Amino acid sequence: MRVVCYAVNGSGIGHLKRLTAIARHLRRIANEKSAPLEIFFLTSSEASHLLFAENFAAFKVPSREALAKSGIETKVFAEIARQWTAQTLKILQPDLLLVDTFPAGYYDELLENLSFCRASAVIHRSLKFDNLDRTTFYKNLARYESIIVPESEASFDAKIPSEIASKTEYFGAVLCREKGELLDRKTVRRRLNVKENEFLIYLSMGGGGDLQAETDISRFYKLVSRISNVRIVIGAGALYGGSRIYAPNVVWLSDENAFEMMPGFDAAISAAGYNSFHELLFTGVPTVFFPQRKWADDQLRRARRAAQKGAAFLFEEPSLTNEIKDLIETLCTNADARLKLSQKAREFVSRNHASEIAQYLFNGYLSPK
Repeated sequence: MRVVCYAVNGSGIGHLKRLTAIARHLRRIANEKSAPLEIFFLTSSEASHLLFAENFAAFKVPSREALAKSGIETKVFAEIARQWTAQTLKILQPDLLLVDTFPAGYYDELLENLSFCRASAVIHRSLKFDNLDRTTFYKNLARYESIIVPESEASFDAKIPSEIASKTEYFGAVLCREKGELLDRKTVRRRLNVKENEFLIYLSMGGGGDLQAETDISRFYKLVSRISNVRIVIGAGALYGGSRIYAPNVVWLSDENAFEMMPGFDAAISAAGYNSFHELLFTGVPTVFFPQRKWADDQLRRARRAAQKGAAFLFEEPSLTNEIKDLIETLCTNADARLKLSQKAREFVSRNHASEIAQYLFNGYLSPK
């Protein structure tokens, strides 16, 4: 059996990580059942090296950001990409095509090539429709056999059209690691050379490709570094291209899997992308979320939902420096506030549903007949 995972990505790596999480469990299930399974990735993410680290084979096309930086016109390359995708799917003939978020594909090339796939499924997370045509989007979703929502039905506030409701399945948060794969507090702090009495705070602006990432990291570092006895882990992200901060109180991460280390963090300041958001809450890290403005990802809605449940702090207005400084100082100095946040966070994201989604897909499309 053969699976092709299709992951587009621009400034973040969320699509890639969600599909990786599910693919890891598909591989595990197949191994347990002694069912031969090949998994390939088609991706435009400039962080495709993360797939190599997870032992997945990947076919790569340039992202729009890479095309722009190299002076290649996207419209010119789009036709090349469409033909490339068509030929790749025609050769691979997957038993299952699993697509994340955008059913039409990065260059509007997928729908016309679904016939090369025995079955197809799409991961449908919450979206902003400011830059998307809602009617066309749902029409494209309808072309897939299965629509998988990586959120609970209660938390998913988009209205699914009645004509595709029967093929929509709701699960919950999809994470790239299980609890047993995370490091314990002592191991994390030993590896990062952090003393037990030092306050370890994680600072991240997501996958790193956001244009404001360097400015925001620098700004928050200056605020946090004023607090005594603090060590700062900067999770720059695999796509970060800005300057680094070199200081005795800084640990810099780029390609490392910060999720595995989160049990050792005392607090966090983070963007509210899908992966960072769910990973921090799942591990109970008391967090101030700083939503980024994205083309389709509604980080503000996601962070507001957690803040309303008391699972995180939320800072919405980037210009109010004094307010964010007060919020950070509360996070760093008020142990009772951190304890409450941690408890509520673990309740808010209590499970990883990647294995359930993988089992659903395996049973439906890959199980030997």
